[in-house]
Amino acid sequence: MITNFKIFENINESEVVVGDYILLDLSNYENPFLKDMIKFVENNIGKIVTIQYNTAPYENCISITFDNITEDMEKFFNYDKINNCFVRRFYEYEIILSSNNIEDLKVYLNSKKYNL
Repeated sequence: MITNFKIFENINESEVVVGDYILLDLSNYENPFLKDMIKFVENNIGKIVTIQYNTAPYENCISITFDNITEDMEKFFNYDKINNCFVRRFYEYEIILSSNNIEDLKVYLNSKKYNL
C-alpha cells in the first residue's frame, strides 16, 4: 500500500500578509450568542483583507472575509465598502494556520474533519 503525504510548503509560521488564507481557533470565546459564528469561522477558510498594526497591546488586528457568508452569518460581520465584502476583525494570536495557497488549508480542514 502506497501512501502519499502532502508537504505543507506554503504554510506560514511567520508574519501574515494581506491576501493570505487563514484558519482560526476561537476556543477562547465564551459568549453563547456567538456559537454559530464560532462554528462557521472555525470550519471555513478566511482571507486577510486588511491588517491594522499595534491596535491592541502587542497584537495586530486583522480583518478577515469568508467566501461563503450566508445571510444568517451576516449579522456577525461588518460590510467593508472599500473591499466590497463582509469582514470581521480578529487578533493575530487567533490564527492557527496561514498560507498563500488555499489548497494547503483545505487539506488541513479535511484532515481535521475526518480526524486524520
